Amino acid sequence: MSSWFHTRAICVSIVSWVSICAVNVEAAENTKSSPALDATVYKHAFTFDAQYADVSGYVTRLALNNLGIDHAVVVALGYEHRLSDVASLRFRLRWYDESGKSSFPDEIDFNGAIYQAGATLTSTAQLADFIFHWRRDLLRFGHGGRFQGLVGVNFTYLNFTIDGPQVSPADPSEGFYRQALPLPSLGLRVDYPIRKKGMFYAEIFGFTVNNWNSLRKEGGTVTLSQDNAEANIGVRYQLGRRWQLDGGLRYDYLKIDEESNEDGNVFLQRDWGPFIGFATHF
Repeated sequence: MSSWFHTRAICVSIVSWVSICAVNVEAAENTKSSPALDATVYKHAFTFDAQYADVSGYVTRLALNNLGIDHAVVVALGYEHRLSDVASLRFRLRWYDESGKSSFPDEIDFNGAIYQAGATLTSTAQLADFIFHWRRDLLRFGHGGRFQGLVGVNFTYLNFTIDGPQVSPADPSEGFYRQALPLPSLGLRVDYPIRKKGMFYAEIFGFTVNNWNSLRKEGGTVTLSQDNAEANIGVRYQLGRRWQLDGGLRYDYLKIDEESNEDGNVFLQRDWGPFIGFATHF
């Protein structure tokens, strides 16, 4: 399922890039905005949303669920600047609150540390990401529908820690962020008005890199392979000219693989769940 979704995300991203280069949208500039989007007369918007997500995956051979991490609360802050009737800039900062407690009948090894059998361990994934997208209309359809291409940059911060009694002491955390790089982000988005004050939207974006030089050394050059994919589907309801209410579902796929002559570290997380948020325009 995850491989299929990831492959589709990559294909969609490639189509997005080609479309932005090839499609002429001059006619869209002369099309009036949908009455369901009164807020688009403003140039700026701040957004906030919170998500409750189910989590699965692993970190360096240890399943997240076995470590007690099976859900996360995700908070996102965003800013959007409307450049024209067909283009905008979008920034988003997101933080995951996810941790759990567990114990194992046998000793376990993480990042060179060996943890005592039967002890209570506390695992924490300090995970955040920053995404910037330039959005541009590729096509207008129906009465106010928009089909957009997304081009931008994504940066992921991850520090994973396991705290507990150690038989062989070592650093309890693995700082994936030390080898992190800003990565491209490509995707597609569709908006379509429903009734007078509602708007349906769906978007998908992501990217994949394979064995990129991280420009860092740790027992030799560290190479980075990373897969990012995100899909959103939701409804926006206009509460007034300056306020909107958002709600929907979000799915994320993240895999980070760092390799060097000294060791290798892998993190995989899938998470999905409902979100609700607000937007204010000015």
